[in-house]
Amino acid sequence: MLTNQGEFVDLWNVVGGNSLGLTWGHDPFLADVTVPFALRLDLILTRGRTFEAEEAIVADPWIGTVPPLWFSDHGAVFGTIRIK
Repeated sequence: MLTNQGEFVDLWNVVGGNSLGLTWGHDPFLADVTVPFALRLDLILTRGRTFEAEEAIVADPWIGTVPPLWFSDHGAVFGTIRIK
């Protein structure tokens, strides 16, 4: 709805390359490193011709060696947008 009717542009769709950009799906206890992300729920949205997407990455840093291994069950999405 946001990207169609709302005319927002998802940064990942522009500069994410062949990667799916998945951002969600760790196990509930943030303890199992074998459970991969399954969905892309976290977006960076722009609208209008003023913004130009340059880069987007998903980061999922480990915070320790015992659970919880991550800050969240979501990966962080970072993007670079140029303002024209």
